[in-house]
Amino acid sequence: MIKSFVAIMTVGLVFLPKTATGEILSCSKEQFAHVHEEGILECTITARFYGIYWYVGNSKDSIIRFINGQKAGPEYQNGRLDIREDGSMIINEVSLNDEKDYRVMVVLSAGGDVTTTVHLTVIGKLVSYFSVRCQNCHC
Repeated sequence: MIKSFVAIMTVGLVFLPKTATGEILSCSKEQFAHVHEEGILECTITARFYGIYWYVGNSKDSIIRFINGQKAGPEYQNGRLDIREDGSMIINEVSLNDEKDYRVMVVLSAGGDVTTTVHLTVIGKLVSYFSVRCQNCHC
């Protein structure tokens, strides 16, 4: 006698909240900061997440991360960078060398991750130094 078995598979769907534009991770692609001031690469995350990682360009090593409520990373340890719970990265004193592409990856609590790239343009303060040589004038 052969018995038949019927397997019923249930597929669970996970619905993640999204912004008005439909994004879980929303960052302006082009952001600006002034040299010698605090700069913030602003992002908004609309889903529960486990961790946030910031990278320079396509580097595999994160410069700062926020995992399960804890901040870490080489640039956090030396005090140059900080990270907010909304995913935004803070550069404590912007330099001209900070002008580049940054990549942020958010690992979602529900599984998976989302990534986007942000370009930071640094606005420098130009200072001109010059001397005036005065001949036959009353300076």
